[in-house]
Amino acid sequence: MRFVETRSPFIHHITFFLSLLNESQREIFEYIRVNKGCNTTAIAKGLGKPFRTIDKHINTLLQLGLIERRGGKRTGGYYIK
Repeated sequence: MRFVETRSPFIHHITFFLSLLNESQREIFEYIRVNKGCNTTAIAKGLGKPFRTIDKHINTLLQLGLIERRGGKRTGGYYIK
């Protein structure tokens, strides 16, 4: 009998990158997953962490391709890719 992989390559990509994240980055990723379209200020308030800390971690998540920003600078927000 042959083993057949049922998970898509996309799932492997996400799982691999999530394993590289620190606890704060995983918290932010999960917050964005639950609160689609939230901005940096909302994430900082929701998690009770400083704006600059959230901003730094969001840039990491953007560079890894795990999240994306949609919309304008003032009205846009973050979404899971």
